[in-house]
Amino acid sequence: MPIFPIAAFDTDYVLVPGDELARAVAALVAAGHRVAWPTSFLRAEEIAPERSWQLLAWCAEHGGTEFFIREMSLEGRPETNVERADALLAPFRLSPAVRPRTVVYAGEPDLQETALWALNSESIKVLRELLPGGLFTPPSYDEAGWLEEPTFYRHGSILLGVVSHEGYAVLTVSEHERGELLRLGVSLHSSVAAD
Repeated sequence: MPIFPIAAFDTDYVLVPGDELARAVAALVAAGHRVAWPTSFLRAEEIAPERSWQLLAWCAEHGGTEFFIREMSLEGRPETNVERADALLAPFRLSPAVRPRTVVYAGEPDLQETALWALNSESIKVLRELLPGGLFTPPSYDEAGWLEEPTFYRHGSILLGVVSHEGYAVLTVSEHERGELLRLGVSLHSSVAAD
C-alpha cells in the first residue's frame, strides 16, 4: 500500500489513499499505535429513531465490531431493566478490554476497563428492543434501571459514541466516510453547538 509519512515535533502523520484507510488503521492499531480520526457531531433532534438504526448498520458495515452501553440503576432498588438487558445481551458478551469512553466522570481516566459486546446484525436487533426510541433514547431514570451512552468501537477506538443525557453523539470517520454519510442524508456538524 502506498503511504506518505510526515514526521512532526510532537506527532507523526501517515497519509494513505482513502480506499486503503481501513486496512492501514487496522495494521497500525495491531502494531500498538493510537490512531486519531476527524470527529463530527450529530444532534438527537436531527436523527429520527429509524435513521439512528441505519447509522448503526452503516457503522457495522464500516468496521464497527464491538460496543459498550452503560447500565444504570438507583442504589438499593431492584434492577429489573438492567437484568433484562444483561440477559438479552449475554450471547454477544466479549471479554472486557481497555477502551476510551464517550462520557468520563470527574476523576475517571479517559481509558477504562470496559464491558463489551459484539456488534452484528443480531445484537443490533437486541439494541432496537432495549432502546425503542433509537440510539438517542434519553435516559429514563426508571427506578428499575436504564441504559445510556451506547458507544460503538472500530479497532478499539470510538466510531460512534452517544451522550444520551445531552442529546448528541460523536462520530469519528474519515473525510471519505463523512462524505458518504452526508450523501445518505445524515447531518454532521463540526461542533456540538448550533452552526
